[in-house]
Amino acid sequence: MEVIKRNLEDGEQVLWTGHSVSKILDKTYSGTYFLRTAISIALMAALMVYAAGKTDGLKPSVFLILLLFGAIVPLAAYSDGRSARKLMYAITNRRLVRANGESISSIRFDEIGQCGMRQDADGQTSLLCGKKTISSGPSSWRGKALYNGPVDHDEDGKVNDYVFYAVNDPEGMKKALDGKVTVSA
Repeated sequence: MEVIKRNLEDGEQVLWTGHSVSKILDKTYSGTYFLRTAISIALMAALMVYAAGKTDGLKPSVFLILLLFGAIVPLAAYSDGRSARKLMYAITNRRLVRANGESISSIRFDEIGQCGMRQDADGQTSLLCGKKTISSGPSSWRGKALYNGPVDHDEDGKVNDYVFYAVNDPEGMKKALDGKVTVSA
């Protein structure tokens, strides 16, 4: 939580802190992970067969390159799961703050148009801010929480997709938000 404390504005007070309790491969992501892995392996095998047919057999360097190419997608998905376990959250008297390692992302309460708390198949509760995120499925929530780029806003200046993913203390979070934003169930 030190990274959040270092990024507080003058006079800003922390009302609540939390973190993600996500699993690396839970019900929401395991199917997608295995599908991506199967597609990567199939694509890698097809490219190996193609490369072997175009040359006098498959050279070790080509094999290694294709093997690394096939491993990128499943390893990236696994890495996302591990990264999600390190997400930290804070609610201050002015804004929502999310930390992913040393990277900070925040939105002010007046930027929030729609806000809701939803559960995924594993019973993990996430805070979803913005029309896009509220209408999206659970399989996109983790990725949105890990994203540290600029926060997307709609034409009215309201946040489209900001997430506190798999919050460890949803009731405490809801209490801290009371009177600041309206949270739909």
